[in-house]
Amino acid sequence: MGQYCLPRLVFYHLPLCCATQERTRTSHETPALKRARVEEASTRRVRALSGWNIFQRTHMSSLEGQVSPERWKQEIRKARDEWANMANDDKETFKLQAAYEQHAREQLAFTPLVPKGRCSDDSEQITNIKTLETTVGRSGCKKLSARRLVVNNQLRQAHPVWHSPTQLGDSALNQLVTCYCFDF
Repeated sequence: MGQYCLPRLVFYHLPLCCATQERTRTSHETPALKRARVEEASTRRVRALSGWNIFQRTHMSSLEGQVSPERWKQEIRKARDEWANMANDDKETFKLQAAYEQHAREQLAFTPLVPKGRCSDDSEQITNIKTLETTVGRSGCKKLSARRLVVNNQLRQAHPVWHSPTQLGDSALNQLVTCYCFDF
């Protein structure tokens, strides 16, 4: 089972349910569609965290392995009742944690993605970014990755190398910048 990349076509070999044969699914995503998808993902609204979100995450993290839907509902009801009966002072710790994580999300949204293998892990900037990513968590990083990709593209387009004189005309240079920044 492999993935084969051809120019602008991606083939996936998926096994058929009832047979031993394989079928091929093709993705025909053009650069314009990809650009539109990234733009939509970068402007998507991500809801702010609340104290309840943090409390629910800590309460539900004690569950291990696969949990049946009935058990999940019971645990959510227990957490809901516990949250409703909790004193405001106890809720405040979860609200502070939510505010801290929300601040980290907002900072991370305007931080460019770090290229793998090009920067030393010792730099202070890389350490700060990794700390933010750890605080936000894997799910939060995935929600923000499109915004961070747009920041990378803006930094690439603003780089002085794209404004230097070339043998190409201005229209060809603009097409080159657009293709370079969005054809990933």
